[in-house]
Formats: sequence, structure tokens, C-alpha cells
Amino acid sequence: MCSENKSNISPLIFRQSLKNISMKNLIFPALILFFSTCALAQDETTPKLRISDIQILGGIQNLSPIQFDLNDFNTLAPGSPFLATDFSDFSAYRLGGYSDGMFAVTVGLSLPDKEKGNHKTNPTLRVGIFNSRSTSGGLYYSKSDYFPYDTLTSSASGQQFFIDSVHTSTYRMKNNSEYLGLTAAIQYSTNPERRVFLYGGVGIVAACSFNNVTTVENEEYSSFDNSNPTYNNVYNYYPYPPMSNWDSETELHENKTSTFYSAGIPLGIDFRLAKAHPFWRQIHLTWEIKPSVSLVNIPELKSYTNTGIASTWGFRVTW
Repeated sequence: MCSENKSNISPLIFRQSLKNISMKNLIFPALILFFSTCALAQDETTPKLRISDIQILGGIQNLSPIQFDLNDFNTLAPGSPFLATDFSDFSAYRLGGYSDGMFAVTVGLSLPDKEKGNHKTNPTLRVGIFNSRSTSGGLYYSKSDYFPYDTLTSSASGQQFFIDSVHTSTYRMKNNSEYLGLTAAIQYSTNPERRVFLYGGVGIVAACSFNNVTTVENEEYSSFDNSNPTYNNVYNYYPYPPMSNWDSETELHENKTSTFYSAGIPLGIDFRLAKAHPFWRQIHLTWEIKPSVSLVNIPELKSYTNTGIASTWGFRVTW
């Protein structure tokens, strides 16, 4: 009984499997053959892009800061007990934002020259990875309250000295981001065969943030009011050690991934270490400045446009 059922079902399964296998055997090799033919045809007519060098850059990217107000920080740090403080009688200050570093690794691609059948030395297409850190413009609130602490009476003259204590409350808030993305540029040079030459071009950057954190700090500090001349006069005779209490707390709020886009004009100078030595002539030192316009999209808030200039040093290896 079992053997008869097996013999009746097996041919149907075999034919269906054979049909599926036959379709796969036809479709996938056809696709592979199509793309291979296109690649071979391109090889016969035009040369490919050629990797001509690798460059490593590092430096400072100074961007105009994105200024956040208290409402923005309440959005970036929802539920923060520190931000629930009534700041109406505090002194408010803005903290300048900055970009404290950038790093890039790119490769140079020589473009094909269809007429000569080789590769162009000018221009060069540069592509690679980009990394930077930045801090937005923050806020700083401060308030000092004075309280009577003690009264000293001179035994000789009967003169009284009043000592006050001061309690200072401060709140700081800022947003830090780190970006990782891709960079590309088209670069023209005066004469890349010379030992020293200038270059310039147009470049773009597209990156996403990680380690995107809003920080809110609170400090409470109590001490004697040493700005009062009375305190300075009696300090050496005061029978108690100086009062000083300090307490600090920090909140960290993770934020959503933001995006960063930039377009700029890289301008630089390239110095070849040697002119004839077979090894050292392949090593180049570079210095570059790049004025740019950037667009930063923060999901919790909005998009911001800012300008800036990057200054980088690096080295390049050619072959």
C-alpha cells in the first residue's frame, strides 16, 4: 500500500521540481550572461575608472552654531525635572556652538579618456567616508541668593562684622552629535606632475548622526560671600573653617538620528616629498580649506542652514 502511494505521487513531485529547476536554470544564467556581456562590451570600448591614490585628512570644521532656545531643549529633553525650573529670575547666557574635529579618508579615481584610450590626469573624482563631531549653541542659566550667616563683634571696639553666605544655582544645556557619512568631490589641479601644485573643485557630504545626546547639567554651590570686604577682614580670625558645599547632577537624553548635508569648495596645496626617488615621490602632504553651506535636519525640531569653513591637513599616497 505504501509503495503504491509513493509510486503514484513521486512522478508528479518530480515533474514539478524539474519545472522549477528548469526555470531557475534559464533565468539566472541569462541574467549573468547579460550583465557579463555588457561589462565585456564596455571593456572593449572604454577603459574603467582607475584608483590612482588614497588620501587621509584631519582637522577642524568651524560651522556657525545652531542656536537652541529653552523650548527647543524642552523638546529634545522631554520630562527633564531640571528644565521644569522657573528661570524667570535667572540670568541667561548663550553658549557658543562649535565643531571640534573632522576626519575623512578618500580615494582618487582617474576618469577614462575615450579619445586616447587611457585615463585623464585632470580632473580627479574623489570619494570616501566622512566623520565629524559637533556641539550646538547651548544655554546657561545662573542665580545667586545671599543669606545672613553670622555676626561677629569685636571685643576691643564693639564693632560688628556681618558675614553672609551665598548660594548659586546654575543650569547648562547643550546638544552633541557625531556624524558618519560619504563625501565626494571633483578636483582640478594646476599640474599634478609637478612637485608643488594647487587644486580646487566642488565637493558634497551626506551623513547621519549617531551618539546624538542632549545634556542638561545642574550645579548647586554654597560658600561665604568673599566679595564682601568684611569677609576678607575677618577671614584669618574666624573660628570655623570656610564653608563650601558643591553638588552636581547631569541628565543625558538620547535623540533621534539627524541628517547632515553639505556642499563646499575645497581649495588646497599639494607638496610631493621627492621629485625623483621612486618611493618618496609617491608621498604627498596636503593642506586644504573648504568654505561650505550645510543643511542639518533634526527630526524633533526642524531643518537648519549654516555656513562655515574647514581647515585640514593630510597626506596622500599615489601609484
